Amino acid sequence: MVKFNVNQSAKTLGKIGKSSSLLQHERYCVAEKVIKKICEVSIYNSDEIVLSRALTNLKDESIIMPKGDPSVGYPQICLRSNRKPEPTDLEAISKIADDAAAAHPNDPNARAKAVIKAINQICGGGSLGHAWVIVFESDNVTDSNCHRYGYHEGVGYTKNRSNDRPNRGFAYQLCLKISKEQFHVLEHKIIPQLNKESTEIAKNFHLQPNPDEQGVYTPLTNCTWFAGNVWNRTMNQFVEFKQPFDGSEHAEDWGINYLYHIDEVSDPGYLSLEMAKILSNY
Repeated sequence: MVKFNVNQSAKTLGKIGKSSSLLQHERYCVAEKVIKKICEVSIYNSDEIVLSRALTNLKDESIIMPKGDPSVGYPQICLRSNRKPEPTDLEAISKIADDAAAAHPNDPNARAKAVIKAINQICGGGSLGHAWVIVFESDNVTDSNCHRYGYHEGVGYTKNRSNDRPNRGFAYQLCLKISKEQFHVLEHKIIPQLNKESTEIAKNFHLQPNPDEQGVYTPLTNCTWFAGNVWNRTMNQFVEFKQPFDGSEHAEDWGINYLYHIDEVSDPGYLSLEMAKILSNY
């Protein structure tokens, strides 16, 4: 049984008072529209990638359980997500990808490279949330008995990275006891297999693992793809973590023929939504 314990928009720029005079009323209406635009306008991050309002304020890190869920018992495996339970706005991401591709109208390879770079920066930059897996051997948590697994942009597979630390806040968590055999299979079969799969998928984006690294983070093999598959394959579960996406609509415009074969993408928001549904039954 799955166990779980539950333990901005832009700021308003001043107050504008209404007036009975037509002039002041018109000024108020204009100012109101300006503020609305400010709240909706896209913002820039340090990499000059535009994020619309739909792609901000998505994380929820309100729950901190550095020992996992003691009520489940040990050793245990936990699947965590720090996203609010709502699917990511793929149209907003597609708009950014369209803008990146537009700079290379006559070069499909350059379009593909620009699109992949933009999407990886968006998905891997943290704004859209994160999903990861932790195995706790006991409630006496140390670096040697707390095993953290994740996928990160520019790195691929990681183990015990600080981004996946046990005291990192999250919104939703699924926890189950894990046997020694399951743990062995996780580390020696499932994760290596996922790294191989992501490497093969990455070839369709002209990407490959960096030296001394395993697996490849791509728009399709992101943190949620990895964490969701680790959980499902290790614990023989079927937690949904992908939302529909018609890749064929973008394949030509983005210069990525592989998208003709894609009809869904992994999404931490969709994972949180499914986790919330599961937890509501317990």
